[in-house]
Amino acid sequence: MREMDNTAVLENKLFMPATESEKATVEIMRPSVGYWKDAWRRLRANKVAIGALVVILLVLLAAVIGPMLSPYKYDQIIKGSENLSPNFQHIFGTDSLGRDLFTRTMIGARISIAVGVVAAIMISIIGILYGAVSGFLGGWADIVMMRIVDIVYSVPTVLIVILLQVVLKDPIDKYLSSANSPAFLKGLGVGLISIFFVLALLYWVDMARIVRGQILALKEQEYVLAAKVLGAGSRDIISKHLIPNCIGQIIVVATLKIPEAIFVESFLSFIGLGVSIPMASLGSLSQAALKGIYSYPYMLIFPAATISVIILSMNLFGDGLRDALDPRMKK
Repeated sequence: MREMDNTAVLENKLFMPATESEKATVEIMRPSVGYWKDAWRRLRANKVAIGALVVILLVLLAAVIGPMLSPYKYDQIIKGSENLSPNFQHIFGTDSLGRDLFTRTMIGARISIAVGVVAAIMISIIGILYGAVSGFLGGWADIVMMRIVDIVYSVPTVLIVILLQVVLKDPIDKYLSSANSPAFLKGLGVGLISIFFVLALLYWVDMARIVRGQILALKEQEYVLAAKVLGAGSRDIISKHLIPNCIGQIIVVATLKIPEAIFVESFLSFIGLGVSIPMASLGSLSQAALKGIYSYPYMLIFPAATISVIILSMNLFGDGLRDALDPRMKK
């Protein structure tokens, strides 16, 4: 009994509460935070990325609200107002038909941003599914699937984009002319639908490669083995365990795909394979301005500057987002 009492006394002495002076000597280097909160903290510290995000939000706000506040419609022809320089009534001037360039530029920005976002979603879905299945299966399935990716990656993109646009336009036009086609597809037009097809068919390979590399590294982790032991199927392991742990890389790649899709849409519209007349696009506006580039340079400056601002801001924000979501960038 005495030995037990002595042990109890000894233990109480060892585990006495620390004094205030002893607590002050313990320095907490950094509070424990979650992954997303830590990523947001590092993104806020990146002034360039935050500035790019502000610019993106301003352009998006102008593209959505600007045409609503304008007294002119994008296809409204104002007789007697042809080729006007920027003034109080038309702050971006007018084109050769007397249409307000501010309204048309904002409509073009709206279309370009919409194409970029929708294309990024389509690219992400295809690339994530393809890359996840390839990385999880491994072996010959992975080899064959990655060789297909290499083939798609090696073809001349611009040439295939132009060929697919030409080939797909007639079948899509016939489908839209039928009575069974949805009304919202008719509103998009042949050009935009063709662009979505082209982007979905050709621009998913980068996402597939990145997701496949992440899956190859994650599928050997202990929690995946535990899920297999508990009887989880391959689909559940991929959808509930592997893909959620790749979400940081997926967000970064999807963000960087938006300006790439915007550039492709602007390029195709510039060469006449994009949106249909009278719908305005930044690329089609730039193409139309070439005829009077020396006499009316403002017609090219405003849409070209809008394209440049959108793509530059998206790329800068994507770079900052990549640094914020990369655990290796922690200080």
